Amino acid sequence: MRFMTFADSFKKVLKLSAFFVCTFFVSAITQAFADSAGSCAMPTAGIEWVKVKWVYDGDTLKLTDQRKVRIIGIDTPETAHLRYRKQKAEPYAGQATEALRELLARQHYKVAIQPGKQRFDRYGRLLAHVFTPQGVNVSQWLLRQGLATSLIIPPNSGHLACYHKAEQSAQRKQLNIWKLKSHQLKKTTDLNKRFSGYVRLQGTVKRVKRRKNKISIKLDHQVYITIKQPDLKLFRNLDVSHLKGKTVQVTGILYRHGKKAFIRVRHPVYLVTK
Repeated sequence: MRFMTFADSFKKVLKLSAFFVCTFFVSAITQAFADSAGSCAMPTAGIEWVKVKWVYDGDTLKLTDQRKVRIIGIDTPETAHLRYRKQKAEPYAGQATEALRELLARQHYKVAIQPGKQRFDRYGRLLAHVFTPQGVNVSQWLLRQGLATSLIIPPNSGHLACYHKAEQSAQRKQLNIWKLKSHQLKKTTDLNKRFSGYVRLQGTVKRVKRRKNKISIKLDHQVYITIKQPDLKLFRNLDVSHLKGKTVQVTGILYRHGKKAFIRVRHPVYLVTK
């Protein structure tokens, strides 16, 4: 039988110490990454400093190099368009536009942009998060004031948790657009048969169909929630087999086809089971 000497004990203590230090260090890094996932902070890499030439509205900019930027993470009320005389400005469109102009004017129109994983939309606009020189995240700033709704379109889902939190804060305080009747939570029974547009809707699941490339969830009163490729992978934790009969809350743009209403959901944050 071999007895442990002082030297052996000391070596063991050193090994254990090294193990715990290493474990603590890895744990700290993991936690730091977890914490940053919900952060709206300006990144230290992957950004470009630019100058803004013009603010079209609350979520669209034109840079001095002629590029157009669609700000990621938000959707602000639509302004009136000269081409379409029937399209009037939506409530708070002017306030969102002026708020953004004033914010950028205080920075002499200098901002940092962080392009998304998908860099351009179908209109050729650069998709990017926008920050002021002081590190203010423009999307978060507008959401907190109730001048925008969150708009997460994968794969550009960076800062999602932070944007969602900012939106919920403005909802609770009933700030600006959240005072509007159109932005209040509705039941499917409250829907006008001609209604289309942004909606926060609550209904009861009547039927669920799962196909290879799509999930279709039928609510009462002919409202259909659709989840399509490539977004299906984000809904792996959605147990569709137990949805029937449950109450769900869905947020998105409702459009109509005949007597049916459809809402396409792009991310799980917009579909909540009650």
